Amino acid sequence: AREKAFEFYYDPETKSVSKDKTPIHFRGKIDRIDKDSMNRWVVLDYKSGAGELKNSDKWMSENQLQLALYALALDSKLVEEFEVGEVIGAFYYVFRNFNRHRGFKVSELAGSLFDLDAKKNKITGEAKHKLYEALLKVLEETLPLILQGEFSPKPLDLKTCDTCNWNKLCRAPHLN
Repeated sequence: AREKAFEFYYDPETKSVSKDKTPIHFRGKIDRIDKDSMNRWVVLDYKSGAGELKNSDKWMSENQLQLALYALALDSKLVEEFEVGEVIGAFYYVFRNFNRHRGFKVSELAGSLFDLDAKKNKITGEAKHKLYEALLKVLEETLPLILQGEFSPKPLDLKTCDTCNWNKLCRAPHLN
């Protein structure tokens, strides 16, 4: 699939995602989903450059949640036409060199969608589920604050503000 729309809700009481409506609504489009004959999926997110992209072990600490959200939505059966199967990989696809970069590949499920090479982005199925648990923990901590109207910019590292393309528009107090 290309530009595959998804929609799901987060329930702060059960700390889970589902199709049941709550005030916390997620929707978007997944750039690309590849599927093999065994209904196993690889999620691809297109990027223009590989600069700051991280492997899945750094996604939570670096606040790179996009691919994890896409994979969670698919594995939670929340994307229409993808209710059967499993995510076995999630990568950034970089236009500059037409390569898959960073992300994760579930080592025990390698097959026709990717090779297992010496790269550091191999994880186990258990590690993938721990990634999802970490993502849900971030949602659990962050979303109640957003519902209360608290979403002021708080950079992890103020040094990045000097080179950020958004620093002239950002509402961070140290920039105003």
